[in-house]
Amino acid sequence: MRCTIIFCDMTERTIQAPATTAPSQEEHPQPEVTRWEMFSLTSMRFFLGGLLRIVGLGGLYRLSRWFGGLEYLINYKRRRKVRKTQAIALAENTPARVRNKWVCESFMRTRCDKVFYLIFDLLPEKKLAECFSIANRDILDAALARNKGVYAMTSHIGSIHVIGMLMSYMGYQVSGVRTPKEGAVRRYMQSKWMEKYPDHPPITVLYTGHYPRPIYRLFKNNFILGSSSDVSKVPDKKMRTISVNLFGNKVEFLLGPLLIAIRCKASVVQSFTLSDPGFKYRLEFLGPLTDPDAGDESPELLEKVMQTYADNIAEYARRYPDHITKR
Repeated sequence: MRCTIIFCDMTERTIQAPATTAPSQEEHPQPEVTRWEMFSLTSMRFFLGGLLRIVGLGGLYRLSRWFGGLEYLINYKRRRKVRKTQAIALAENTPARVRNKWVCESFMRTRCDKVFYLIFDLLPEKKLAECFSIANRDILDAALARNKGVYAMTSHIGSIHVIGMLMSYMGYQVSGVRTPKEGAVRRYMQSKWMEKYPDHPPITVLYTGHYPRPIYRLFKNNFILGSSSDVSKVPDKKMRTISVNLFGNKVEFLLGPLLIAIRCKASVVQSFTLSDPGFKYRLEFLGPLTDPDAGDESPELLEKVMQTYADNIAEYARRYPDHITKR
C-alpha cells in the first residue's frame, strides 16, 4: 500500500503536489540557494564524503560525536540554553554531572544528525536501508487500513527532517513543513535527494500559516499527516489552542489539526523520532489516541487526547532528554 506522509509543525501549505491524487495548492516561492551557500554546502559534503570513504560510516559517526563534544566545550551560550531546556524534564535533585552528560549528549546527537543529513544520499542503498526502522508498525498499518487517513501527532523531540528523507527512501510519499524562512541546507539537500532518487516519491514542502482546507483532502486520500502541536509560542492568535499540563506547568498547544482529523474520522496516533548509535533512526508510534469512528469532538475528549499527547511528550523527554529540540 502506498501512502503519503506529511510531517508538519503547525498548519499546511505546499509548494509542490506530491502525487496526482494530492489536492491542488498554491505555490509559495522560495529564495534560491545563493552561490556562497552552494559553495559552502558543496565543500562540506565533499569533505564529509572524503571522510566517509576513508573511515567508513562507523568512523564518521565517531568523528561526528567527537566534533559535537568539542562544540559542547566551546559554545558556552548554546550549552547554557540546552541545559535550561533540558531542566524541565530532569528531577530537581539530578546531579550536576548527570545534567552535563545529557547536555553533551545533545550536542553530539545534533551534530551526528546534521552530518547524516548532509551525506545520506552518498550512502549505498543497502546501507541506507539499514539506518531506518519503524517500531510498532502494526499501529500504523491498522490505521492506514481504514483508508480514511492518519494524523500522526509529532513533537519537538528528535530530528523529524532526517526521518522525512528516510521515509521517502522507503517508498512513502513524504511532505515536510517549513517556515517561509527555512535554511539553505534543507532546500539544498532536498534538491540533491531528488537528483539521486528521481524514481522515489518526491518530497513536498509545506508551509505554516495557511488555510486548513487541504488537510481535509489529504485525509480523504488516506494520507498520513504529521504535525507538532507542542509549540513554545503560538504563531498566530487566531489559531485555536487548548491548555494542557506539561511538567507541572500550564501551556497552550495547537488544536486545529486534531479537530480536522476527528471530523474526517482519521486515525490519530502519536509518533517520536529517536536517534540510535551508528546513524540509526527509529520511528515509534503510540495509539490510537481516539476512536476514529465516533467523531466525538467534545471539549472533554479534546482535553483528554491533548493531555495524553502532553503526558507522552513528558515521558519521552524524561527518557531521552538529549532529544529535546525546543520548549
